[in-house]
Amino acid sequence: MLTWPMPVTALQGTGAAEVAGLEEQEPPAAEDVAVVDPATGLLLMQPLPRCAFLLSKCSYAEVLLPVLGLLTRMATCGGASATQIVKCAGMCRALAALVAAGEPTGMATSTSALGQPGATAGSSSSVNTRQTASISGPDAVRVAALRLVRSLCQASPVAAQLLRTGGVLSHAQAALAAPALHAPQAAASAVAPVQQQLLQLEAMRIWRVTAAQVRV
Repeated sequence: MLTWPMPVTALQGTGAAEVAGLEEQEPPAAEDVAVVDPATGLLLMQPLPRCAFLLSKCSYAEVLLPVLGLLTRMATCGGASATQIVKCAGMCRALAALVAAGEPTGMATSTSALGQPGATAGSSSSVNTRQTASISGPDAVRVAALRLVRSLCQASPVAAQLLRTGGVLSHAQAALAAPALHAPQAAASAVAPVQQQLLQLEAMRIWRVTAAQVRV
């Protein structure tokens, strides 16, 4: 079997067509890459524009939650994957809208507090994020969107900077002070405190991650 690059002597006696074939070998198909590296293979299938479209156009939690979950898992595969997700056209805009959904006018604040030196990325709160299953609708979508933003920031400082520039982190910071989206309607239910805890928990985790990156 010939290996590449090959010395000139190894090509002597090789036809021009054969040499051209060696130089023009096509890259492996996305399906073949996915067998070895599922995350890279999936990205080669170009799902991100479709995901961004669904996040920006669809309003059903039953559709948004699986998409956000898929992107979160992809973000945890590495910094390159996270950066590619954030750089996808329309992704930052879609995430900003989901994080800010139901936010009172003027609630979003400057991102200066997100990423200030002096904070450390400590252990997470005892509140179990799996409690997301106990809430539904727009609140569950907002929690899932915050979780995706946090995963992106953890995986890649570049992604964190792009999210900050795109205004996503300012809306995440607002969640620290804002009540849950539909807490007034659910005030009589025990679910309302869970909504508020999960929103504020994910917002605090984002703040810790970005603060630690600036400190480093």
